[in-house]
Amino acid sequence: MKNLVLLTCINATIPKLHEADVYIAIDSDTGRVYINTTTDIIGVDPTIDEETFAIGLEELGDACVNVTGLQYLQGEDSICVSTDHGDLVVVNVLTKLVESVGTVDSGLLQMKWSPDQELLLLGTGHNSIIVMTREFDPVAELDINASEFGEGQFITVGWGKKETQFHGSEGKGAAVKKNESIEPALLWDDRKIRIVWRGDGQYFAVGMIDPVNGNRKFRVWNRECVLQYTSEYIGGLESALAWRPSGNLLVSSQRKPHRHDIVFFEKNGLQHGEFTLPFGKDEMEVKYLEWNSDSSILMIWLTNLNYSKKDVDKSKTDETSDCLQFWTMSNYHWYLKQSVEFKKHETPSCVQWDAEQSHRLHIVCKNGKYRQFVFGKTVNDSNIPVLCDEKEVVVNGHHDNGVKNEETFVAVVDGKSILMTPFQHMCVPPPMSAYKLMLPNSANSVAFSPLKDISSDISVFMKNGEVAMFTMENIGSDAENLQDRLSVKLDAAGGNGFIHCIKTHVPKSLLKIETEIDDAVDTSALHHWIWLNESKMFAVSPGMLPGIDLAVLFEIDFESKSLKAIKITEIRGLVLSAILFNSSCVLIQLQDGTILKCDIPSLGVSDYTLPSGQPLKFPRSCPQVTSCSFDGDPCIVGLSEHFRMYINDTEIASDCSSFSLHNDFLFMTTHSHKLRCISRKISLENVLKYYTTQLEGRSLIPNCEGIETERAVERGSKIITVTPSDSRLILQMPRGNLELIHPRNLVLSLVKSLITSLKYGEAFTVMKKHRINMNLLYDIDKKMFEENIETFVKALDSTTNLNIFISDLQNEDLTQTMYKQYFLTETSKENNNATSSNSSVNRKINNVSDILIVELEKSEKRFISSLVTADVKKKPSEVGKALKRIKILADDIGHEEKLISNVLKYMTVLVDSNTLFNEALGTYDFKLVLMVAEKSQLDPKEFLPMLHELQSLEENYRKFKIDSKLRRYSTALEHISKCSGHFDECLDLIQSHEMYKEALNLYDRGSENYNTICEMYGECLSGKRKYEEAGIIFTHCQDSRKALESFSNSNNYSLALMTAFKLKLDRNEIVELAYKLAEKAKTTSRHLEAVEILEHHAHDIEQAVETALHAQLWQIALRMTQQHNRTDLNETHVLPSIKEAHENTFQILESHKNLIEQQTARLQTVRQLKEKQRMQALLDGVEGIGMDSDLYSDTSSTMAGSVTSRPSSTTSRSTGRSSKSRRKKERRGYSLKEGSRFEDLALLHSLKVAINAVDELSGDVKNLCLHLALLHMDSLAETLQKQYSEVRKIIGRLLPTIWSQDLIQNDQTMTTGPQSTVNSIVASMQNRRSDRNDNNEEKRDFKDLDLFVTPKFDSKSQSWMTGF
Repeated sequence: MKNLVLLTCINATIPKLHEADVYIAIDSDTGRVYINTTTDIIGVDPTIDEETFAIGLEELGDACVNVTGLQYLQGEDSICVSTDHGDLVVVNVLTKLVESVGTVDSGLLQMKWSPDQELLLLGTGHNSIIVMTREFDPVAELDINASEFGEGQFITVGWGKKETQFHGSEGKGAAVKKNESIEPALLWDDRKIRIVWRGDGQYFAVGMIDPVNGNRKFRVWNRECVLQYTSEYIGGLESALAWRPSGNLLVSSQRKPHRHDIVFFEKNGLQHGEFTLPFGKDEMEVKYLEWNSDSSILMIWLTNLNYSKKDVDKSKTDETSDCLQFWTMSNYHWYLKQSVEFKKHETPSCVQWDAEQSHRLHIVCKNGKYRQFVFGKTVNDSNIPVLCDEKEVVVNGHHDNGVKNEETFVAVVDGKSILMTPFQHMCVPPPMSAYKLMLPNSANSVAFSPLKDISSDISVFMKNGEVAMFTMENIGSDAENLQDRLSVKLDAAGGNGFIHCIKTHVPKSLLKIETEIDDAVDTSALHHWIWLNESKMFAVSPGMLPGIDLAVLFEIDFESKSLKAIKITEIRGLVLSAILFNSSCVLIQLQDGTILKCDIPSLGVSDYTLPSGQPLKFPRSCPQVTSCSFDGDPCIVGLSEHFRMYINDTEIASDCSSFSLHNDFLFMTTHSHKLRCISRKISLENVLKYYTTQLEGRSLIPNCEGIETERAVERGSKIITVTPSDSRLILQMPRGNLELIHPRNLVLSLVKSLITSLKYGEAFTVMKKHRINMNLLYDIDKKMFEENIETFVKALDSTTNLNIFISDLQNEDLTQTMYKQYFLTETSKENNNATSSNSSVNRKINNVSDILIVELEKSEKRFISSLVTADVKKKPSEVGKALKRIKILADDIGHEEKLISNVLKYMTVLVDSNTLFNEALGTYDFKLVLMVAEKSQLDPKEFLPMLHELQSLEENYRKFKIDSKLRRYSTALEHISKCSGHFDECLDLIQSHEMYKEALNLYDRGSENYNTICEMYGECLSGKRKYEEAGIIFTHCQDSRKALESFSNSNNYSLALMTAFKLKLDRNEIVELAYKLAEKAKTTSRHLEAVEILEHHAHDIEQAVETALHAQLWQIALRMTQQHNRTDLNETHVLPSIKEAHENTFQILESHKNLIEQQTARLQTVRQLKEKQRMQALLDGVEGIGMDSDLYSDTSSTMAGSVTSRPSSTTSRSTGRSSKSRRKKERRGYSLKEGSRFEDLALLHSLKVAINAVDELSGDVKNLCLHLALLHMDSLAETLQKQYSEVRKIIGRLLPTIWSQDLIQNDQTMTTGPQSTVNSIVASMQNRRSDRNDNNEEKRDFKDLDLFVTPKFDSKSQSWMTGF
């Protein structure tokens, strides 16, 4: 589907060039060209049109010689020359040193080097081939007229021979083999040999005249100079011969009685296909054939014979005119893509493809003119992006309150026809097309109109300087007068007996290019055609001076049928590409990647600058360029020959094989067989940042989600076009066949545009076709959906479509989940942030169903199945409501039983048969139950007896039975409570399902049934140890004894005593209860409550004082001894108890002081040892030493040479541990054993616990000192206070030692520094990694960090008794 276009054209002048046979030698490194003339060999630099080298032929040995071969030797700065006198000479182009390699007496007719320049073939005048090495050592001499066939001689066993076949009515005489006459070579055949190499240099072929029969044939030898094959006889074979570099075919030309063909051969000499040239058999001679280096283009050099049937003498022809044709093959069809005609005075002398640049062609003309053509391949489609007011509009598919259904044409050049396919309507596989535009001459290029009204109009530029214009509208066309020259022929879209359903182009006008204002415009090499507006066109012409191109502005004149050049501007540089930027500007790219801006109509040329003010220049030149915008920011997109893709000067891909633009996306294919889709709704700045960070391997920047998505495509796929107003993207495979895909991005973009335009019907059709989740109809714009629910229902207009939508509903916003990556652009993010909360999403199904039900109930009969679907879809499902809806409808339209039957049958699909039957049974409507049972195909033997039994029961009891069967126990309880005589069943239901609260609400308070249920409820709560609630329930049924027992068990002594007083128990029972309650309080450490109970209700002051003293409630104990006049208890109970507390507290403080001092000293020792060993390890350069290594324990006496990281265990460990096992793990992790791995951490942990314990004793010591002083034990109080103050001072002094400033750094920092080596640093990192992965040792948790935080401790002396 790609066309061949001319990218650049270079002209240069070669002096002294006359009618001699010319050969070209090309230096691919410098681009210089070496050409022989009649007297010299000249080197020319085409880019500056200067002669760089010249040497006379007389210096080669003889001034009268004719050159028969010329080859530049890469790497040696030399050219190899062969002459007809037999001389083989090597000339150094730098020093002009001439070296004669040898001479062949019979003369040299041809010289051909192998592609790798390791072997040289010389054709001699004795019909032989001399094979030489690169050092010009002879290898072999081959006789091209040898009689043998070659090593590949075909073998036959006689099967299929004509003599063995049955010939029917022809008789046996037909079996006699007839001698086939062999025609000699054509009269104009030069009878010279032709030598061609295969691309890999393993075979070469020689075309020759058979000395016996005089016909043309060729033979194939391998690299070892062994004859392999001889071609079969082909009548009318011409002299031209070429071997495709890819190696699969040889090509020549054959003149047949009725046509002129290009024929292909396999290397074994057998014919393998052909195609016919587009002219008569006696019009042209194929003079030369050559493939370009990548085997994609076949060039044919044709010469006009111009003779009559009676006069076949070529010498009598009046005039000759040559032509170059360029053919490509796709899907087994040969396309004529370009034709270049030459007038008689400028016919080519030599034509040759460049060996390195596959699309570069060198032409030397007889008039001394050198021309260099560089071709490119492009897809000509009608999607032309044009920027207008800094915003882009894609002409075909612009948005105007919706997506317009515009055609997307692709035009394929094929000689005198343009193959047209509107991909908006059909995908026709090449070489077919929807229709053809028939032309009077071969086409070279096409251009579509960028204008909205005539966006599908097309101009075709032909080889003879004519321009054919076709339009989609008949207005202003001249189709009737042009029928003899321009026409439209239906191809795949129609034929005999068919009516085509697409609109086709019609001829509009046939114009002639006129350039009277300046002869410098070369009409044969006009390229980069751009259709600007209704009356203007733009093109580029090669200039007369080197490195200069001309920008030409043409005016369309339909009256004079001409395309007139009205303005010309020189461009300093060779133009590589040109695109329409906006209605008043054309962008031009030079060969070095520089982008220029050419204003229309002034043709003023200036630099194109970026928003930063910097001129734009691609890092590499890009033959394929287009303009587009990202979120309104204009930019230029380019693709280089080396598959690098750029947006402005930023590379975004290094393996891009093709790209195409859509309204919302930029698509590209890659060599990794991916189709990448870049959203154009993101700002240009973020897009460039995204790809810059991606290529540099840095983390992605924020707000760049959703920029790009990708999907796999078939290997070698390339984009042909994308339909802007649809979701079609057309790919072409390497063979040439097409594949139409619908990328998810395009489909969702189309769906979104349709939904926002309220075209719900079209959106539903697209989503159904492409299997898009129907939730998007609501999720894309929820508010709009709810406001336009009537439009939505009318658009779908089908119960089937509505049912599909409702069935697809989910409590989920799919723009944030399933399709999140397609809606995560900056614009959509703002919309998504404004969407409803999670609660509304969780109720989405019910909300949508409710608003649909309200709308559908307006036509309930028509949409009954959709209403049922909405009821069933709800969460929870309302199947019963749906059944009631059907029942009501059945009562209203009872005669339309078919409708009801179909709806019920439909419900059996939505709901399980048993569930549906149970729901129908739950309506208590037996008529409906029978209808459902019939459609559910249940066994009557199973449900009829049950229905008969239920019908015989009283109504409430029948409903109770139905509810019990359906496990609807709440309604079953309501119904059974209304049934007299079934209270026992009611109690069983209440007890089995613990429905006590519901049951109490159904009976009157104080009734016998109410009290019975309360008693059962209380017992149930007591069984669950909810004694307080049980006691309250027992009070409801006036059972105070059980209430007292429950309150006593609940430890609520207030309620228990209140109930006891309510029962009016005697004093002894109250005291007994008090002792019982006090004992329970003490067992649960509620000593204050126990003291109150013993003091106020048991009246046992002594036991109350003992309880208070046990809890160190000194003040309460002293108060009770004074209040109740029991001061004797001070001597017997209070003083001994407070002295014991003083002694215990003193011992605890002494123990903490000793522990803190000992462990602080040990911690200093451990740290000093670790630091000493660490420094020694660094000095020794020992690997694997970390701060927590076992080598730092004080039990280690020597330092190992290296420590390797331990392999981690592969067994998984349960992360869920009980609190007991977790505490056990922590205790084991902080081992105080000397020499343990984490002894320093264990010491820190122990010290922190001890210091916190001392700090927590502050309140107890203060309380104890106060009461010691109150009881006149001042010395004991003073001793305790001094001891506590001393301990705090010791702690305050040791705190800076224990928690030093560099503690955390020393523990967490890697082993680095001036004294560190590479090995020690790497070992430190590995050791830390192994510590984290070691499953044999306890892992260090983040809680360890708390150990390094100094505890909050005020070391100031605590003096509560200032009098001491």
